[in-house]
Amino acid sequence: MIHPSSARGELTVRETERRQPRSGRLDILLEDPEYMTRYEVELMLGKVDESHIIRCIEYLDNERRPFPRYEYMAVLIAEELTSRFLNIIQLFDRTIPMIALQLTAFQIDDKMVLNLTKVLDDTLSEDDPDPQVNQGEAETGYHGRFQ
Repeated sequence: MIHPSSARGELTVRETERRQPRSGRLDILLEDPEYMTRYEVELMLGKVDESHIIRCIEYLDNERRPFPRYEYMAVLIAEELTSRFLNIIQLFDRTIPMIALQLTAFQIDDKMVLNLTKVLDDTLSEDDPDPQVNQGEAETGYHGRFQ
């Protein structure tokens, strides 16, 4: 089980490399059964590009059509997320719930360490009590969530 801080409960891996109709494979499908939420995860090595943004949105749509009783979140994980990416996502104006995580990997002794930094979380509500998040919104004028 996975328990990320942005999730409301424990997540289970529902499937990996899930075939998509008329397209590729969804990297990871996570599920929070308590809240009937599924997280559609797209992984990108290197700098995020337009094809991965479109793929992430397309896979979200493919997953939620046959199972509308679930709430879905698109999750994009990349080594480098650019301001251009954030601007494109902002254009969707919360019609597509999306979380973006930047992944940094480094080696300490003989172990590989992965560090995930939340760059965007459009799933948080406007009345989020976290003052740091709300302050970031006021300073940038961006209505998503930066951390």
